[in-house]
Amino acid sequence: MAGPATAPPAGSATKDAPVAPREPEALSAWLAWLAESTELMLDALRETGPDRGC
Repeated sequence: MAGPATAPPAGSATKDAPVAPREPEALSAWLAWLAESTELMLDALRETGPDRGC
């Protein structure tokens, strides 16, 4: 049985992933950007529809 990982796998995207800011103002701006970006992506996906090919 495998136990918990001690580190991410080699070549993992998590080691180079950006870190969310910790200052309240920067975090607030980052969260607003994330919410807006997510909404734009979801709107585009809804507009395209599930039957459109890649």
